[in-house]
Amino acid sequence: MREPGDFGTTTPGRRRMNWVWYVRADAAGLDRITTDRNGTAHGLSLPPGLMAPRVHGELLDRTRRLLPEPMRELVEHTREPFTQAILDGRVTRMRNDRMLLTGDAAFVVRPHTAASAEKAAADAITLFTALQQVPSLDDALRAWEKNRLAEGMALYQHGVGLGHRLGLGGPATPAAAAGPTG
Repeated sequence: MREPGDFGTTTPGRRRMNWVWYVRADAAGLDRITTDRNGTAHGLSLPPGLMAPRVHGELLDRTRRLLPEPMRELVEHTREPFTQAILDGRVTRMRNDRMLLTGDAAFVVRPHTAASAEKAAADAITLFTALQQVPSLDDALRAWEKNRLAEGMALYQHGVGLGHRLGLGGPATPAAAAGPTG
């Protein structure tokens, strides 16, 4: 995905390229790639600029072995890649009286669905619509929750299915993603 560069520039040659590389990792592997150059374990993510030299070397070796030239250059020229675990999250309720869970607080879907922002927006839009169309507040919230739970579960299952097709395993198999800074 092409993104604006520094200070929002969209000048050709000055824009950023956002990339993600999914790698299967068990708990020990995730710990290894999220432990920084100083030996500090970061858990589920590693901030830009802290990748251990050995892990960065492995990323570059994998790049040289597996990627075509344009993608290889993109990875090699990323100065400070970061790492984060890819997790699945879902709820069985989005409502407790008048308190609601929306967006990623309710369903954490995998990045390869490209739907997280749309999901949060749909939660807000459908809530607004339900509040306008259903006379009782409690009935509106109940209808909204039923609709959003079904939509959230469908998106969650879609992400897991895509993960299987990408060879990343199901919800019990952690994966890590490396990407650029910016």
